[in-house]
Amino acid sequence: MEKRNRFFRTGIVAVCNVVILAVLLFFFFGGRDFSLGQKEDARLIGASYMTMNNEFYTIISEEVAYRVEAEGDRMILRDPALDPVRQASKIRELLDMGISALVVAPADADSLADVLTEARDRGVKVIVVDTAVADDIPADCTITSDNYEAGVIIGKYFLQKHNTAKLVVMTHESARSARERVGGFLDTVSANENIQVVKKIECEGQVEIAMPRLQEAIDEGLDFDTVFCLNDLAGMWKTWKRKSAERL
Repeated sequence: MEKRNRFFRTGIVAVCNVVILAVLLFFFFGGRDFSLGQKEDARLIGASYMTMNNEFYTIISEEVAYRVEAEGDRMILRDPALDPVRQASKIRELLDMGISALVVAPADADSLADVLTEARDRGVKVIVVDTAVADDIPADCTITSDNYEAGVIIGKYFLQKHNTAKLVVMTHESARSARERVGGFLDTVSANENIQVVKKIECEGQVEIAMPRLQEAIDEGLDFDTVFCLNDLAGMWKTWKRKSAERL
């Protein structure tokens, strides 16, 4: 029941984020009459999420696009595939196309300072989602979950179920949201000296990266019994591995 409630709370947070984002887009660009004759003057809204190889961003993108198109505007999506240099380049492409607003989930928040400053200088509204940027990086609005608190909640749940553990932690160091989630978890479980972190593995939150790197740890004979998977996508293979080998 507690596990079900935890997933329910996570779902509510995600839905609330999407709703808030839709409302803000309406606030910025709503209130206009979009008849058939006016569609040639529709605004362009650009979007660049961290990666589209993640259902979380796919859902956000679909919901935002639905609201934008309902207002008679057009959505243009560019996928950086977790590459911050590519993301900056794609955002500049969107700026050159004449977008009025940019919805962005940074692959690496710090690396986007210049291009987001350029966007603001061009009069483009900047809406940051999922992972915050530094205070000196311009953004008209930031919509995030409390990722540190999410890590704390996971850590408290873990401590209820385990008194000892040899823990492997999957990380995504370039994403602030991931760093905060891992930080909240580790700060919480460190209260129990019997919880030992034996290895941290960078997986970028992606199953195709997490799979071989954890397999390498297994092949090297790493002694562990628990994996903090960071997110659902990275955890998919861990679940399969547990069922097939009954190791975790």
